Amino acid sequence: MKQAIVVLFILMLLFSYKQVNKVESIQKIKDPELSLLQEEVKSVTLRSWNDYKKYAWGQYVLLPLSKSSFDWYEESLGISPIDAYSTLKVMGLDAEAKEIEEYSLAMDWDKDLYVQTFEVNIRILGGLLSMYHYTKNEAILNKARDFGDRILPAFNTPTGIPNHSVNLKTG
Repeated sequence: MKQAIVVLFILMLLFSYKQVNKVESIQKIKDPELSLLQEEVKSVTLRSWNDYKKYAWGQYVLLPLSKSSFDWYEESLGISPIDAYSTLKVMGLDAEAKEIEEYSLAMDWDKDLYVQTFEVNIRILGGLLSMYHYTKNEAILNKARDFGDRILPAFNTPTGIPNHSVNLKTG
């Protein structure tokens, strides 16, 4: 047991050393060079986001070759826009983020649909909580609470292991 703890501790030290070196190597890039890279990433993200909005708004997946989309469920739950919010916000794409805020506030999750607990927990609930963190908008927090209450029954199991799926209307 002691050996396992020592090995784990050494691995953690090595991992943290690698992370520090990554940060240091990024910081060694000259500021103008870093700014150009940042702007390029932002530009590609914005182009991709605009294509998603044009061909797949609200749907789960953009199919770029056919310029179409599909969703896992019979009705859209807004998974992809809500999940994308924090990335767009961090990049300073505030107009796009604001559009997602308004879209999220209009969402109605009172649907007789079975959804994948893990996926909607991290992407919808997590996205809404991130959105609330940035906006401090109580209406967004209420949306998060509503959605969380709808998936909460999936966690009330005899084993403590959440159910794979949960019905948004009936729990």
